[in-house]
Amino acid sequence: MWVTAYLTWWIVAALNVTRSRRLVHWLLFGLYCGLGVGFRSTLLTLTLAGALLPWLMQPSSMSPGSARPQSAALVVLGSLVALLPWSIRNHNAYGSFSPLPHNGGIVLQQVYNDQNPRAEIWIPPFVTYLHPSEIWNGYAAEANRRLGYAASPAQVDAYWHDQAMAYIEQHPGAVLADILRKSLGFLSNSELANNRSDTEERMFSTVLAVLPAPAAWLLGMGLVGLVWLGAKDRRWLDRKSV
Repeated sequence: MWVTAYLTWWIVAALNVTRSRRLVHWLLFGLYCGLGVGFRSTLLTLTLAGALLPWLMQPSSMSPGSARPQSAALVVLGSLVALLPWSIRNHNAYGSFSPLPHNGGIVLQQVYNDQNPRAEIWIPPFVTYLHPSEIWNGYAAEANRRLGYAASPAQVDAYWHDQAMAYIEQHPGAVLADILRKSLGFLSNSELANNRSDTEERMFSTVLAVLPAPAAWLLGMGLVGLVWLGAKDRRWLDRKSV
């Protein structure tokens, strides 16, 4: 829910900042971009999108030669300021000054390994799944046992990353098949990605029971609508019209 709200307001902020004549608004927009990492680390990509935004949708009232680099730099600066608390926290916890947590390799290995051929949600036997910190502790202890020494958090994550990449390199066809299967499953899913269960609600609602599953046709209508809008309204190609 928080991620959905963040993305929605990011779009609102992006539309408004491109219509603003004040450079300080780009700084504030950068701060907002950086704050998203607190919800999900993949939202860091919105900082890159925000830095490219001045070149994609630049107000005609601002000089293209100077305002675009300044706007992009302010987005990056604001993002760096917002990312500073996460970086300090990870430095204290893991010993590395980075806004991203040191668990990417662990997450990758959970999906791609010899004991999980269908790339499903899988927890190894050496992990007690009660809390994210206990997942980390289990993987760290197992990595230390295999390596024969007390590895740093970055070394632990790198070890499991290498294990996952070795599996991917050995089974490229299976990995591609898993990606295709999961993509098709997502597109044909009858449930909407929210905090409610459509299947359970259909059990207690006569109206919902007779209506078709919403996810597939809403997704289809949304994609078709975006293509239609992009083809009919050509203003997005003309920077001067923004």
